[in-house]
Amino acid sequence: MDISFYDTDEMVTDKIELGHPINLFRPSFQQRFYEGQIDVIVDLAMLKVPAIIATGAEVPLIPQCALILRQMGTVIFIKRDMQLLLAGLSKRTHRFILKEKKSGLEIDMSAKAVEEYVKETKNYEKMAHEIFENNGDEESAVVEFTEFLKGLYSGQPS
Repeated sequence: MDISFYDTDEMVTDKIELGHPINLFRPSFQQRFYEGQIDVIVDLAMLKVPAIIATGAEVPLIPQCALILRQMGTVIFIKRDMQLLLAGLSKRTHRFILKEKKSGLEIDMSAKAVEEYVKETKNYEKMAHEIFENNGDEESAVVEFTEFLKGLYSGQPS
């Protein structure tokens, strides 16, 4: 398939000159990142050719972005089982951990992000035109998703 690919998170971080990823935790960058997501979606809405647009988990939850994306074309929610997401995280050698000073409680921010994603699943499902279940390994997921897209693009079920 010869379709352009856009990643809104990468586009926004380039646009706002994020620098170090830790800057996302600064309130001024959080607001700029949020506003940047809207700007990027508005820019992508001007495309005149088919494209695959990957967004961060927050974009479909921004009402203005959700409306534009649904008007642009087919929105696909790529859904993955929480246990598989967490298992994938456990294989990472680097994790971002917050630790509370008094209690010593440690919070794995990646695991926390997965929990938040699962809480929003119903909202992602409502927003999407299609749902793709991605519970296999990476290699099979790429093959299956490509076939899924070909089926959508050709108008034939895959």
